[in-house]
Amino acid sequence: MSYGLSSGLKKRALQTLMQKPFHLPSPKWVFILALASLWICLFISQGRSDPYASGGIDNAGSKVQPIAAGGLRRGFYRTGVQILLAPGALTYWRVPGEAGVPPVFSFAGSENVARAEVLYPAPERIEEDGTQAFGYRGEVIFPIHVTPEDAARPVLLMLSLSYAVCKRICMPESAEMQIRLAPSDGPGPQEAVLAKAEAKLPRPLSGEEANGKFALTRVPSQAAVLWRLTWLGSPATDLFVEAPEGWYFETKKTGQPNEFLIEQVQAKEGAALPPLTLTLTGPQVSFEFPLSLDSNSAKP
Repeated sequence: MSYGLSSGLKKRALQTLMQKPFHLPSPKWVFILALASLWICLFISQGRSDPYASGGIDNAGSKVQPIAAGGLRRGFYRTGVQILLAPGALTYWRVPGEAGVPPVFSFAGSENVARAEVLYPAPERIEEDGTQAFGYRGEVIFPIHVTPEDAARPVLLMLSLSYAVCKRICMPESAEMQIRLAPSDGPGPQEAVLAKAEAKLPRPLSGEEANGKFALTRVPSQAAVLWRLTWLGSPATDLFVEAPEGWYFETKKTGQPNEFLIEQVQAKEGAALPPLTLTLTGPQVSFEFPLSLDSNSAKP
């Protein structure tokens, strides 16, 4: 499970920022300040909504509501969270792009929960005032698979969500709710909605399964560190890269079908190239798979 900041940590963060002067020497610090501001605003606005409400929660520019899909199947419950966005508004993927804040899920206080896995739909690339954001418009459903500690007993899932909604300006939002799940539950009222959302999730591929589905080559360049990835399977529309802390990679289309450039923008000093996770989107199906950029996998 993942846990958010406690109230004490939020208070100390607020006090520290109020006591110390700061400068903004680079865009990186602008993003860090925005992230800190998000947590501060979430702390200040905690009292706006009824905590642990079982129904939907209305926020500025969005509405959050739980989705239930019935009883225990294959050892876990299928549930989720739906965010409905106002026209023109967006919220972010787990990797938000050049600037933004990813959603943060916490399940602290849950009962009889061994694991709660949040699944992320493939994002879209959104141009916003000269920057690129990776996220969603209209609505997004995050399926959650909940594995109980004891399959014979009911589950109480305490769900806390922090996220950002952007439309000209970005506003931090939060929602807290409880979802009760029992082995004897019949089909939930939104089972079809959740099933449709799960069908759109990127299809996970192991490294072995991904082999043969793409070609990767190093692109000679004095101005940048580049690789060219050509997808050999179904039609592809976009490519997104996730890297470990200290690394950042950007992608763009080359103009050729199913072909993308991967550029190393930030590198961790003294470290070897790390393994990456790629999400490749398409009009019919999306994929998620690991990628190694070392010399053995990228031919010059």
